Amino acid sequence: MILALFLLSLILIKSTGTPCDKHGNYLPPNSPPPVQGKKPDTDWSPFLDRPSFELADFLYRQEQMSAGRIDALLQIMAASLRDGDKPSFANHADLYKQIDSISAGNIEWSCATIQYTGSLPSNTPPPWMSASYEVWYRDPRAIVRRQLANPEFKDLIDYAPRKGFDENGKCIWSDFMTGGWAWEQAASIFLIFPLHCMTMAPK
Repeated sequence: MILALFLLSLILIKSTGTPCDKHGNYLPPNSPPPVQGKKPDTDWSPFLDRPSFELADFLYRQEQMSAGRIDALLQIMAASLRDGDKPSFANHADLYKQIDSISAGNIEWSCATIQYTGSLPSNTPPPWMSASYEVWYRDPRAIVRRQLANPEFKDLIDYAPRKGFDENGKCIWSDFMTGGWAWEQAASIFLIFPLHCMTMAPK
């Protein structure tokens, strides 16, 4: 049994996730990815134009600016517009609305309501114990599928689990594919489908 596990580990170490088509057939080396629909370089919808897109990216993703400060900045920018010019965003709500209307990926938002369900103290419970909270999310599996289908991630994905060790022989965990669960799942998949070049992907 120990020998079998050792040999299996050697096989997993050599697993490279050779590219294949949707039917599992291996592709020739350096095959281009499937052709995907692409917008024209001048299409920045749902944003007004490229500067509007870059402004949204800067405020929301890079700086993670608060709603109040976004409104203050947009008011300053609106004051400098010439007559007839259209502002990129009216306020923070308009900014958020345009971001949420991005159709790329086509993964819808879902909402779940959560509430504390444990025992309550005999005295007056804190407000959070009786309050309800909305949690907005997108399907994580759908997001992973979209990332795997995106050619921009082709050099940024680990297609096989790996193990790292420091100078003392101690195992190093740094991300998902270095964890024990990924290794165990790959091993169980190999026992069913003995492929030397394989990868894990959500079903």
